[in-house]
Amino acid sequence: MALFSNKSAGRRTGATAPRVSAMRLFLIPVLGVSLLAACGGGSGSGGGGSGRESAGADSPACTRTSWVAGTTEYCQGRLIHRDYVYDDYGADAGLISLDPAVLNVLTRLGARGSLLATTPGLLSPTAGDKRYPAGLENTADLVSLTLYIDGGELVADFELNTMFNPDDALAAIAIDTDNDAATGGGAWSPLKIASRGWEVLKVFSQGDAESNRIIGRLPLPAGDTWRVQAAVAQKNGTVMNVAFRGVDERAEANGLSKQFLPGAGNFWEDRQAAVLASGDISVFGEVVAVADLRRGVTRVAPSPTGFHQRVYTSQYTLGEGVKLMGEPGVHGDTFMPCEQYFHYLGKYQPYGVYIPTRTDAGTPGVQLVMHGCEANHASQVNQPGMQAQFGEGLNRILVSPLGRGPHGFYTGISERDVLDVLDDVEATYDTDRERVFTGGYSMGGYGAMRLAALYPDRFAGLVSWVGFTGDLTNLPLLGSLLPDILLGVGQALPGPLLSGGSRFGASENIIEFLGNLRHVPGAYVYGAIDELVQVTTSLALIEQLERAGVPYLFS
Repeated sequence: MALFSNKSAGRRTGATAPRVSAMRLFLIPVLGVSLLAACGGGSGSGGGGSGRESAGADSPACTRTSWVAGTTEYCQGRLIHRDYVYDDYGADAGLISLDPAVLNVLTRLGARGSLLATTPGLLSPTAGDKRYPAGLENTADLVSLTLYIDGGELVADFELNTMFNPDDALAAIAIDTDNDAATGGGAWSPLKIASRGWEVLKVFSQGDAESNRIIGRLPLPAGDTWRVQAAVAQKNGTVMNVAFRGVDERAEANGLSKQFLPGAGNFWEDRQAAVLASGDISVFGEVVAVADLRRGVTRVAPSPTGFHQRVYTSQYTLGEGVKLMGEPGVHGDTFMPCEQYFHYLGKYQPYGVYIPTRTDAGTPGVQLVMHGCEANHASQVNQPGMQAQFGEGLNRILVSPLGRGPHGFYTGISERDVLDVLDDVEATYDTDRERVFTGGYSMGGYGAMRLAALYPDRFAGLVSWVGFTGDLTNLPLLGSLLPDILLGVGQALPGPLLSGGSRFGASENIIEFLGNLRHVPGAYVYGAIDELVQVTTSLALIEQLERAGVPYLFS
């Protein structure tokens, strides 16, 4: 079922949306079981962009402010690998393990104080199970690795996402100088991994906590063709992050079984977790022609299609690293479920993106897919149906911001994240600015409605799946404007299971702003027995639409 048509008022640039007749706002309550919360829960290299973009502090011409995660390219003789972020969870320990002592399902809910957690959310698991000492979270998360020749030395410049102390992490590089896996290799001591083929291994243990960089030098290795490998570990040698995994790393916890069984997560580190569990990282590496480094070659990585992680550089931070318990949001530190907290604090922020593979459909539009409470940027967007119907079928680039974590509620710095992600997509890809749509599930539905109401000039339409409207007390009033048949439906259904009213993490009751949606056509989809956002919410929407004089169709 098409929720709305590509033919609409389009994206407008004026401060006030013009009056357009014959626009209809579709309100569709769906009777049935609610969607599974878990499933409704990077221009750089591989993405266009302006200029040649991140080689090291000494080469600003090679700096990128956004990239497709996992890409490797050359800029002025520097090999630059740009990694995923917040993907540093080490090896997959399986369903039940003594190292670490953990049951797989207990590695989540860090926001609720779980001492075993690797992630703050309930529905955004990690594939890897290794934890950091308290207060040192995210300190072995590789952002980029740059290699270049300086005289008779090879310089290895590791930039990390988080560094509190100079000795927080170990950064290691191994070089197979003849690109022959049959010769050399072995353990990477003191790191707890091994690989085949290398003749040169160098481990660096001191960095600069101001710049988050570990920069090391080693005598220029022999050979004309190398295979390079790299990894970052905690100071005790526990490897958390491996470089050169390519753009097709997986984040496959996209269904009920994968949410709770080992081997799949939502952070683009499934393959890494499996390889680290084996102890042998030989599969990950990059072949380097030494002449390319000597001759100052520039070779931009290709732009991939399909589902990937992109990373952009934000001008707004709350610190650095990951705070599992979160920074309190609009209502303070209430510790309530789905209250607003921000967990991913630093300047490098990831988002999920799906680029349509078809080449015969013209310039694609853009569809925001904002995740629900407890989920993340690889939840809803990494569904085959979503990608097939909204990505390929409607020819839209699907974009899923992290929003600073599973409880951002798309206000404050979380709202800023969404707007910055949209700006990055539009600056990176050729898009149809008249076909930019907002959408989301549950908490993301609230974000979709709120953004459309605040920026009606920016969006051609919206879709809200079981969208929270901003207050649990949004119920229709008896004797109100609703037709008798709809009042009967409302009276027959039970009230909210959570009584007394709550805005959870919402900063506004979006029902108060529905008049702004007069010229933003959309679809609102609700389930009759949803355990949190009841269909009565949709009846309250109808009542407010009646008051505002906004045309709608109820079915």
